[in-house]
Amino acid sequence: SKIYPILSVSVRANHHPSLMPTFSASRPTSLFALVLIVLAMSPTAQAQSLFSDGTPYARSRAFDQAGEESRFDPQTGGAFTVELWVYGRGVPGLNESAILVGRPTAAPELGAPSGVVSGMAVWSVRYNAPGNDVEDPYVVFEITDGQEGGEVVQAEAQFVISEGWHHVAAVYTGTDLRLFIDGEEKSTASISFTPPSGGVGLYAGGFNVDNFAGYIDDLALWSTALSDETISTHAASSLTGQEQDLLAFWDFNAPNVDGYFDDVSGASTPMRPSFGSRAANFDRTSSSAP
Repeated sequence: SKIYPILSVSVRANHHPSLMPTFSASRPTSLFALVLIVLAMSPTAQAQSLFSDGTPYARSRAFDQAGEESRFDPQTGGAFTVELWVYGRGVPGLNESAILVGRPTAAPELGAPSGVVSGMAVWSVRYNAPGNDVEDPYVVFEITDGQEGGEVVQAEAQFVISEGWHHVAAVYTGTDLRLFIDGEEKSTASISFTPPSGGVGLYAGGFNVDNFAGYIDDLALWSTALSDETISTHAASSLTGQEQDLLAFWDFNAPNVDGYFDDVSGASTPMRPSFGSRAANFDRTSSSAP
């Protein structure tokens, strides 16, 4: 099967005479029956995910229409968790890194500290290719100080995410980074510096470069460090978007009239796909990629 960008949705009946319903003058058709006929002739809604083809700029950006993007930023003494489902299409090239989700730094003129490099990742969850001394690709949760050549803390685990859907959770406690895959903790790392503020939104599938080739579904951002038990539960169930401490949640099931994915948690943070990023008629409940 093929993946097509979803530009609009329309419902049309098949007007072939042999397929059109007929009505008898002696037996008036009720309004209820007409509704049933229309529903039967309408296509069934299909669950979707976010697809990125891995080319430069193939990413989706969430921007806070209320101007409260600081909630995307980790702070020392605070905490946050990001969860998502991923299905990669192959492995990044040798020594390459693909961003699954991340928050870039802001430029100093936008309020970032002096020396911060605009566009670097304050935090990110990545899928890295194997290097010269590593046999398998690995998933990385990373927080930086935003400085060129500055401090970087990573929790990483060797794992192939191109063989089916996998649940990834990255937890920042204020003092530690914790990485979970399919409900199990895989790696931890301690952090001692204060991450800088980010800017220009939250990105899924890459920034302008480091773009991921594959599918992303049910992306959730939390204002707390979720427990091991909660993450294990989420890896075996579905979110509703109404959970406590949920900052944002994109299920990617249908773009709105503007072509954006709504934040179904109710926050004003739509996600806008661009270039090689779009909706796909395939989600994490599907067993194999199209």
